[in-house]
Amino acid sequence: MPINQSSLVAQIEAQAHQMQQAVQQHTADLARVVAQYRQTDQDNWMTLEELGRGKQAGAFPLEPLNKRRKLTQAPESYVVVATDGSAIPADRHGGMALYQVINIGEVVLGYGQFGQCHLDSNTRFYRLEESGVGSGEEDLEQFVGSSQLLEVQGSVDELVVALRLATDYRATFALRDGPLTLWASSILNSREGKALTTKYLDLLDQFTHLGIPVVGYTSNTHSDVVITALRQMSKRDYRGIVDASLFWEILAPGECSPAFRHSPRHPKDSALTAQICFIYLKTQDEIVRLEFDQHFLETTALDTALTLIGQQIRLGQGYPVALMEAHESAVLRGSDREVLRILLQDYGLLNQESQKGLSKRLRGV
Repeated sequence: MPINQSSLVAQIEAQAHQMQQAVQQHTADLARVVAQYRQTDQDNWMTLEELGRGKQAGAFPLEPLNKRRKLTQAPESYVVVATDGSAIPADRHGGMALYQVINIGEVVLGYGQFGQCHLDSNTRFYRLEESGVGSGEEDLEQFVGSSQLLEVQGSVDELVVALRLATDYRATFALRDGPLTLWASSILNSREGKALTTKYLDLLDQFTHLGIPVVGYTSNTHSDVVITALRQMSKRDYRGIVDASLFWEILAPGECSPAFRHSPRHPKDSALTAQICFIYLKTQDEIVRLEFDQHFLETTALDTALTLIGQQIRLGQGYPVALMEAHESAVLRGSDREVLRILLQDYGLLNQESQKGLSKRLRGV
């Protein structure tokens, strides 16, 4: 059914004045937080220990706050690797409560003398035990111990694919859609969680050993860790303001912010956040958050990767063309879910479908 327009208009009219006041308050708060950032220096920033006492993760600057990185002229010849992931989670109503699929889009684009193109998808099938735990150490690769681990498993799978492609094609840098930081304290106590996070960190180390930066790319970022730190230092409530709002005012197009690292929200997060740092890049259209291994900070490899990311954004008219292709290769649709259901049914593996699941497939009206 369409929306009830008369009801919607009445509700907007009733709240319009209050929302306009909120916009004015947001503008005033943003001006204050920009002024605070400009008046603060790295030496006066809270320590990691002090930030860690807060209830939310904050950001700690690794460089002077007035530092700006500018994107330079991109080299004509380079190779970029990109990955993105999509999943079919376990579905108890569809008779697929014990099965999950992760699909990784893999892309290699070579330019100049390295002219080449590779587009493919890498599909992984995982089964769950009814207890939610794999049956043994030897089967760990085939099990995702719970639906909560599916996202972590997807992150590992993406890095596995990216590392293989980066090695085979001698990539200049690699792009991953979304953050590189693995926030996983809630699942670290499980056997599978510990194994996955250990493998993830090992994969990052292998990229570092190869000298190939892998960069996590977050478009239209809503992170607020820098704002959280400024809020803690000033004791002000910058309600509704995120880091992107701050750096949109601070940076010029084609400039990057100084590098920051997280203060962990939980002691168990320390191993997952210590080696990852991040910067903000202002494009013509938005603020992008870029995450990478701290070992690449102040290296020519990172400078080159940032410059080439800028070129990829221009080629994609606002979004990296390599990530666009990775997303198209990874995305799963309703037809893919139906293929999985039919295959499981053919092999006698489909569990009983609930009436709710059946109603979704066989609409009565």
